[in-house]
Amino acid sequence: MHPLDPPAQHHAAGRAGVLAARGLVDGGALLATIGRTARRAAPRCDRRGLAMRLVHTYEDARIATLAEDDAVRRRVLGAVAP
Repeated sequence: MHPLDPPAQHHAAGRAGVLAARGLVDGGALLATIGRTARRAAPRCDRRGLAMRLVHTYEDARIATLAEDDAVRRRVLGAVAP
């Protein structure tokens, strides 16, 4: 995260990634809303750079959640399957 980036929007982007990975929200629409809010919260920040950092935060959280869920699924199947 860049020092001028609004931390609340980065946190929201991470939570959106988790929710999108679980299929609970439309991640793209939610990320667009977070991006608009972040631009208003940090008017001196480079718009494209801010958008890319938010996308990276979102994707990192989404991919990590998918990996965690997959690991849990494998452990459960390993414990149940002979």
